Amino acid sequence: MAVREDMTLAEEPNIYVLGDTAAFTPTGAERPLPGIAPVAKQAGQHTARALIARIEGRTPPKFMYRHYGNLATIGRKAAVADFGWTQLKGTFAWFVWGIAHVYFLVGHRNRFAVLVDWLWSYITYQRGVRLITGGPRKHKRLSWWKKCRRDCMNTKKARKLNLAMQGGGSHGAFGWGVLDRLLEDGRFELDGVSATSAGAMNAAVYAYGKMTGGPEQARALLEQFWSKVSETGRRLSPVRRTLFDDWMTMIGVRESVSYVMFDAMTRVLSPYQLNPFNYHPLRTILEETIDFEQLRQCTCTQLSIAATNVKTGGVRIFRNGRSRPTQSSRPPACPCCSKR
Repeated sequence: MAVREDMTLAEEPNIYVLGDTAAFTPTGAERPLPGIAPVAKQAGQHTARALIARIEGRTPPKFMYRHYGNLATIGRKAAVADFGWTQLKGTFAWFVWGIAHVYFLVGHRNRFAVLVDWLWSYITYQRGVRLITGGPRKHKRLSWWKKCRRDCMNTKKARKLNLAMQGGGSHGAFGWGVLDRLLEDGRFELDGVSATSAGAMNAAVYAYGKMTGGPEQARALLEQFWSKVSETGRRLSPVRRTLFDDWMTMIGVRESVSYVMFDAMTRVLSPYQLNPFNYHPLRTILEETIDFEQLRQCTCTQLSIAATNVKTGGVRIFRNGRSRPTQSSRPPACPCCSKR
């Protein structure tokens, strides 16, 4: 919101606007100040002085922003600094950035926690991690009016979509949510899916579910698949928090010891050395959920699955049947194809 020179609204002089919400343009400037911490901090100090002045019956002062420079880290031991009168880069700028960042934190406890966290991350080459955990959700049943609305929408020609789904565990779970919502809506038909890694698993489970029982079966299989993944990860994950990890969190160390040790091992040992018995619970879950021989016969959904050759780095695309067979040659195991 645009504010006046004292950080109040033009139409409401008793309302002060601070932080990212305020659009303050200094006199003579073409653009408003950016929504960064130094601007918000100085605006807060100005507002305190303005309120005191109004209580004492004095004219509130105008807001004058003082720019002390720009600091930005661009990597490990690399940063840039611009103070107007001089510019810095490299390791020295990185130290200046770190000192300034810690100095402006509130409280000695926060400064100490950040220093310990940074030191630990620097030594172990770690980054902060956030894990979203939770039990499997119950399959949401559609209410009668939503079913009616969906059936009415299905009387019209469904709009065909082509999706590209990326890899990554959390992205795969998010992709499941997207697929579930599209299937629940009923106004769209997924004609083709291009995917890799976790996205490829979503694509395969969706295509097999649609082939064997339509959109509702695809929704049920996707939920069944991710529920099994969640339960298996909960039982077999080598990364578990302990009471010692909770104590370390109090002094600013966020990563669990088991996570740091396991991550360090993956940087030294190959997957074959870490798993000498070739045990792959994810492969077992996929084989229990999908009949791949049957999936190869269906042409309701065009799948393009990308895989990387670990020796050459080259990409190979795996596809199911490209051409749509005639009605007489379509396999009986694909009810959605036989209905066309």
